[in-house]
Amino acid sequence: MTFTLSALSSTVLYGLAAHTAPVAQEPAALDYSVKIEAPDLALEGEPWRVSVEVIASSERPVPVPTWLVTRAALEVDGRALGERTSGTMMLEAGQRLKTSVDLAPVLAARNAESPSDFKLSHGGGGEPLGARYLRRAEKGIDFMTLPAEQLGEYQVVMLTTAGTFWMEFWPDVAPNHVRNFLDLAYTGFYDGSRFHRVIPGFMAQGGQSGDGKPAPRKVNKEFSTRRHVGGVLSAARLGNDENSASSEFFLMHKPTPSLDGQYSAYGALVAAYPPNLVALEKLAASTETHLSLINALKRVLPIDQNHPLAAMQINNPNPPQMITRATVVKAPRLR
Repeated sequence: MTFTLSALSSTVLYGLAAHTAPVAQEPAALDYSVKIEAPDLALEGEPWRVSVEVIASSERPVPVPTWLVTRAALEVDGRALGERTSGTMMLEAGQRLKTSVDLAPVLAARNAESPSDFKLSHGGGGEPLGARYLRRAEKGIDFMTLPAEQLGEYQVVMLTTAGTFWMEFWPDVAPNHVRNFLDLAYTGFYDGSRFHRVIPGFMAQGGQSGDGKPAPRKVNKEFSTRRHVGGVLSAARLGNDENSASSEFFLMHKPTPSLDGQYSAYGALVAAYPPNLVALEKLAASTETHLSLINALKRVLPIDQNHPLAAMQINNPNPPQMITRATVVKAPRLR
């Protein structure tokens, strides 16, 4: 059953007992529980919706405070987001009441010098959640001329159909590749593009323009001793032309030593953000159905899955794995 809580009436509970001396009592067990859910990354300029669910006891109807399903019930670093007024509502036995609120304006109003990590909790109980607030890069940056020592101040959050990828960079070993990737993300080149080549156990490749435009530049090789292990970001190129990298990149799924020192690795998924690995596994699994089908067909047909045309179809995810938006953010200041 769904309720719209737009204008709940208020009932004063304590006026009749104003002249009665308080009696010390053991706190009663609550006849309801509260559950909150929210993304663990909040990106400046994007909605950040928090879901609140109040669950009544399964044994009998339960009166619960109306503020439990308002913004005032939520707390950021222990500070309530509004006044909690008196008033109750009745939930039927076992009823679940769920609502959501966008806290993006609240987070945007926090002091710019505040640490980027924060704690979200609910005044009615439930497990508190930890989250990070990432601020967008300032306007007017020319990443192609930015000194290498400043490149490390920026990261990229890539929203995809597989999940969120939060990336950091290695300007100490590949400054020109970092500049190129940051510039392309900053100017929206990757928005609406897709991962067109995914090989489980190896890597996922993307970076072709979402609107068909050619990449604005090529980047010469910047090989290093950085290893191509899971989560590493590296530059794709045209065949054996080592200086033909442009916009295309690949994310490593599993370690591949044969690429070490042969391709320009220039960043990696942020290790402290576990959802990166969940998204990477989901992306890597996006072509497993193709492989299962080919293996079944090979029992009755002479199929060479290494033929370029066959490989192109096998490794092309269906449904498509899209990059919704790539946003350049300031590297967070942690507590």
